[in-house]
Amino acid sequence: MSRHADLFNIFKTYNEECWILTISDHIFKRYQEIEKCMQDTFQWVIPDKSNRYSHSPVFSRIIKDVGSTFGSTLKELINKSGNSNNFSNNIHGYLRFIKYHTPNINERSVLFRKNRKTLLPFKASRVGDPIPAWWHAFNKVKHEEVSDYKEGNLENALNAVAALAILGVMIATPNFPSTILFANLGIAYPPNAIDVSDDGLVFP
Repeated sequence: MSRHADLFNIFKTYNEECWILTISDHIFKRYQEIEKCMQDTFQWVIPDKSNRYSHSPVFSRIIKDVGSTFGSTLKELINKSGNSNNFSNNIHGYLRFIKYHTPNINERSVLFRKNRKTLLPFKASRVGDPIPAWWHAFNKVKHEEVSDYKEGNLENALNAVAALAILGVMIATPNFPSTILFANLGIAYPPNAIDVSDDGLVFP
C-alpha cells in the first residue's frame, strides 16, 4: 500500500503566506521548461537502464538547470519562512528542511510513464551519505565538467528531473497532480513492494 502521509506538509504549512505564490510559480514554470528538454532527449536516447550511463552535454545542462532551480527554490523558501538560522544554505540544509516536513523523503518515488517503472530520486547515493547521486553529479558538471563530463548522463538527469517534480508537488500541490513524464508523484512504497524491487525500478 502506498503512503502519502507528510508529503504535503510544506504546502499545508505555508500555502496562506503571501510569498509562497512567487516560489510556487517559479518552480512550476522552471519545471515545465526542464521537463520539455528532458523529453526531447528521448528522440536519440531510449530512456531505460541499458542507456543509464549515456552521457551528453544536454544531460549535463539539464542537471545544472535542475540543481540551480532546486537550490534557489529551497533557499528562498527557507529564507522567506524565517528558517535561515535553522537550515544552512547548502544541500545539507535543504535536505534537512525537506526531511523536517517529510521524514521519509528518501523513499519517495515517481512512476516513469515511458516504461511504467519507478524512480527513487532522493535515495542516498551511498551508505553514510544522504545526498542523492544526481546532486553530486550537479556539482561535478558545474565545477569540473571537462574531467567529469560522464556524470552528465541519462540516469542522473532523469533522477534530477524526478526530484524536482517531487519538490514541486511538495510546495505547489495544485500544480503538480502529475506531469508529462511522471505519475504518482511522491508515493512511498514499503521496502518489499514490487514497485521498488529490481524489476520495478528504472535504474536498479
